[in-house]
Amino acid sequence: MRLTIGIAPFRAEKVARIVVTGTLLTAILEYFASSVWMYGMTRLTFGLTRACVTVANGMICDLVADPKERSKAMGKNFSAMGIGFLLGSALGGVMASPLDGYHAALLCNFGISLLSFVWTFTFLEETSKSGSASKSSSSSSPSSSASAIASSKASLLGALREILSNSDLRSLFLFHAMVLICNISPQHAYFEFMRLELELSTTLRGLFLVAVGVVSVAAQSTFSIVLSKLGMAKYVAMCIIGAAVSNFVAPLGGFALFTTATLAGTFFGVVSSTSLSTLSNASPAHLAGTVNGLHESLSNLALVIGGLYVPITYAMHMYAPFWISSFAFVFTIILLRPKLLFSQEPSKHKKTQ
Repeated sequence: MRLTIGIAPFRAEKVARIVVTGTLLTAILEYFASSVWMYGMTRLTFGLTRACVTVANGMICDLVADPKERSKAMGKNFSAMGIGFLLGSALGGVMASPLDGYHAALLCNFGISLLSFVWTFTFLEETSKSGSASKSSSSSSPSSSASAIASSKASLLGALREILSNSDLRSLFLFHAMVLICNISPQHAYFEFMRLELELSTTLRGLFLVAVGVVSVAAQSTFSIVLSKLGMAKYVAMCIIGAAVSNFVAPLGGFALFTTATLAGTFFGVVSSTSLSTLSNASPAHLAGTVNGLHESLSNLALVIGGLYVPITYAMHMYAPFWISSFAFVFTIILLRPKLLFSQEPSKHKKTQ
């Protein structure tokens, strides 16, 4: 299998090996970090090799042709991410202790990274098999061959230009970008609020993130069912409004209100999975995998935006970063209403009449 990530196409198994190598290097640097500059280097190595989500989603887009099955597969993928987030938060929060210099947590992180490294280089065969399968199918089908050529020429910037040239895809992409940024960028504010205002210990913050992980897994596992019951338009509107309200009220009360609002916001945040799935399904076949590269780039951009505006606005007022995100959600649903998400399709019952 060949995935287009960035400018050049890579074999998926090679990208997976780069990712686990970077993760192991980051774990080693973190374990021996003795200064801010050395810790900053760990963020650099982690950022340069943070392509695991892009690879996984790209493989799903390439291997699962049916749009409905692809959405379910992406939901399972995000569920797996939630489980990893859950376990990592639990281990990190419980094992981390300033008294021993976080030695136990860093050692555990190194052990998990080493296990992932060895497993990937030793046992990862799925991508090689799928690669050989895709080769045989492409040689027998001219259309598949043409698609593969187009895919090899695609890049993130090229894909972005092609998406923005289509009015429906453009509005859907801008909507997804805004939702993703509104969801991710205020995370810094939530962490600071737990540490400074609620004064939770490291262990309690870790357990709190475990609860967030549980809700994230539940939301990602069930969003396709809820979506089929409510319909796309109602579901997306409910999630956007719910996220705006949860962000607005989260800092207004004590621990109980903050916890309730945060968990509710986690559930409503699954709307980004819906918009990503819709964008991937609606994009031309040769861009399906590359769309996920754009998604990963937007996720990183959201982290940067949050890192820039949260400290400044939080210093002005502790409610400010929460409310900025809340109002941004409201503006998103008012100004950007992609036809591919919000258009109401006639029901089957009406069609038969």
